[in-house]
Amino acid sequence: MNDYQNAPPTFDELPNYVAGLKDEIRTLTQTVQDKIQPPKEDTRMTLKEAAKFLGIAPDTLKRKCYIRIMPFIKQGKNYIFYRSMIEAYEKKSIIPAIHKLKH
Repeated sequence: MNDYQNAPPTFDELPNYVAGLKDEIRTLTQTVQDKIQPPKEDTRMTLKEAAKFLGIAPDTLKRKCYIRIMPFIKQGKNYIFYRSMIEAYEKKSIIPAIHKLKH
């Protein structure tokens, strides 16, 4: 099969060419679906549960939500968190070291 970025396929090569494209589309579709759907085992937490998970006071977590530092979902008066959201926030909060320590 010809690479689709080079010369166009001949008529006899079309079945293999189309099969290759279908595989690529299937792979890309799965990748996109994995990125946009939260994991099925993702844990839903209340404000108190999320604060306990983070090891901070509920008021501190509420303040972080208020100033839009922490991702959350608001349903009425309730704050809803998902473990994946909290873990993503924590990963973004890591500050890399500038210099390595010398022993």
